[in-house]
Amino acid sequence: MDGLTVANTMAKAFARVSSRDSRPLAVRHELRAKERTVLDFSGKENESYNHIFTLRDLHSALSLCGDTSPGADNIPYAMLRNLDALVKLKAAVCEAFARHQHLVCVFFDLEKAYDTTWQYGILQQLHLYCLWGRLPRFLKEFLSGCSFSVRVGTTNSASVAQEEGVPQGSVLSVTLFALAINAIASSLPDGIANSMYVDDLAVWFVASRMSMVERRMQLALDRVSRWIGSHGF
Repeated sequence: MDGLTVANTMAKAFARVSSRDSRPLAVRHELRAKERTVLDFSGKENESYNHIFTLRDLHSALSLCGDTSPGADNIPYAMLRNLDALVKLKAAVCEAFARHQHLVCVFFDLEKAYDTTWQYGILQQLHLYCLWGRLPRFLKEFLSGCSFSVRVGTTNSASVAQEEGVPQGSVLSVTLFALAINAIASSLPDGIANSMYVDDLAVWFVASRMSMVERRMQLALDRVSRWIGSHGF
């Protein structure tokens, strides 16, 4: 096949991933019902996050960035912060061993999570956090009407629509995805511990009896599965 055919084929495949039609029919109906609620972002124009972002603000933010300046061990601060999730689980495992208890942990890795993120869900979280005014209106415009093309060699595909998901490569995408996914922890039953890094989630439970661990973990898995389905992932 020629480069244009390959590029167009890949673009259409990627577009199908982010298409609303790729979701099960029942999920599509559920999400559409939720989207009928109009999110009003008017007000709070004088809040600091709605102020115009200036070049001076950019320089100030960059001056505080230290992730690219590792210490004597050559480990940047960003890596150390991301180790928190592993340290939390390791501590739980060690404590369970010391107390002769059972610990069961399940790891989730959401497939194509960035491409299937429910855009209305992001805006819904902004509204729940009472972030109104220019910022959420800007983010709403940022997410609407997205399109992309695929480049193969020196050939670009035709532009295709990205109906859902967050734009790949954007500096805002990680934060917007976090807004969409962080609420998953609220779906877990009491007593279920969890740790999350971007789209990787670990949930675990500790008890003296394995039968209790199995029951609680099954309940947790069922709730996580329902949450994922009801939020478009």
